Amino acid sequence: MKYLYLFLTFLLIGIGVAFGYSFWKKGKSTTITKISPTEEQFSIEPPPKQSMTGTVATMSGQILWQSRTATQPAEIKELKQVQQAELLATGKDSAISVIFKDAVTVNLSPQSEIEFIQTLPVNFVFRQNKGEINYLKKGTIPLSIRSLHLLMTLVDGEYSLNTDAENHTLELTVKKGFVRAAYNNLQYETQTVEINEGEKYIFDDDSRSGEIK
Repeated sequence: MKYLYLFLTFLLIGIGVAFGYSFWKKGKSTTITKISPTEEQFSIEPPPKQSMTGTVATMSGQILWQSRTATQPAEIKELKQVQQAELLATGKDSAISVIFKDAVTVNLSPQSEIEFIQTLPVNFVFRQNKGEINYLKKGTIPLSIRSLHLLMTLVDGEYSLNTDAENHTLELTVKKGFVRAAYNNLQYETQTVEINEGEKYIFDDDSRSGEIK
């Protein structure tokens, strides 16, 4: 029961942060432009002092980055750090790995996109928009991931999440650890599910239903 209460608490936090971030971003264009990372468009306001910064370990191919104050992502050739409220995306035959020390390592495969909505020590909240991303979670900081209409809370372990934005489906593979997930069905009733180590979870966003395999 204690873990259920904790899960529901972080679930509400994750939903609140995700929807608040969506409202803040509403109306911004997603058109891609190519500019130099040294131009003024990349001058960003300081993130919250408590927020943690991710270090870019490796990157190759076409990498797109959107700052916390920009209106659209841009192609870059070099990036050392990732901060709260920034976005990363990869092109074809491209990849990037970001490490948040003692928290989580995020590995983007080709044609993937993620938003680092919140990176505060109290709780990390990411939104995966498309593609396949691998998460290596460690440490005590809770990690919530929103993809389509599914919200997931990850404990320490390794996970692969593949989001098909065109067909509105996702596949979560739990390589190690377990995940607590929640969503509202089409009748607006909250559904919760646990996905254990070695299992896959297939979620259909249109029907708001999932299946463990």
